[in-house]
Amino acid sequence: DLHGRMVKSQRLEGQIVAKKIVYGSVAIWRGNRKADDQRTHKWTAYVRGPNNEDCSYFIKRVQFDLHPSFEDPIKVVDAQPYEISENGWGEFELKIKIFFPDCSGEKPLELTHFLKLYSNTREHVHTTVGGSMRPSLLAQNVPKKLPVVVEKYDEIIFVDPTEEFYELLIRGPQTPPEQVKTVSVANEIRSHGTQFREDDEVARLEEWKNKLKAQIAQLKDKHQQGDETIAELITETENLQNQIKQLQEQEQN
Repeated sequence: DLHGRMVKSQRLEGQIVAKKIVYGSVAIWRGNRKADDQRTHKWTAYVRGPNNEDCSYFIKRVQFDLHPSFEDPIKVVDAQPYEISENGWGEFELKIKIFFPDCSGEKPLELTHFLKLYSNTREHVHTTVGGSMRPSLLAQNVPKKLPVVVEKYDEIIFVDPTEEFYELLIRGPQTPPEQVKTVSVANEIRSHGTQFREDDEVARLEEWKNKLKAQIAQLKDKHQQGDETIAELITETENLQNQIKQLQEQEQN
């Protein structure tokens, strides 16, 4: 009923839930092509779980905004795996927009990712944030056919989620692991990407939670101080109004 929907849409003050994701890209050299063929690489950009677990219960869809030179630069993926694949030769910064279920009341999360096709002598073939890296290889010693994997580990922090969305987040994935559709480049990621360590993730998550709780406490304190200041101003205003009224009455007498 309407009352039930209104209750479910109320936010649970003080609740903080974090969900882990990895976003990135894999580029694979297509081999020697004709001189006029500029599609030197096939690349795939994606959003996935750190261990390719189900994310569909808290991600409604993912939008990838490509370089405007593409014929269809905006790609929308409504179901797992959240990925797109293209052929090309140019590196560019693409935008990733993650949408959440309607019951969440949350705005889309916007991320940026630099699509890397080529490795160079100053950078590792793959980079990451938040995970443990495999031994690095310098590009000058790497065959062109080796996939270039660039991905980043992150946590989406939901503060004061709605009751309905909170229940979804706590319940977790409903799809059995063996039925989850993984990204098409899972083998390349497994061979040349990053293995995320659970203890690193937990420590980082707790650090974020503590920071957020401290920030929320500060904001609430400021809000309370602001309410007290407003109350004092109202009292002073009422006192002044009473004094003015008394003066006016004295003048009339």
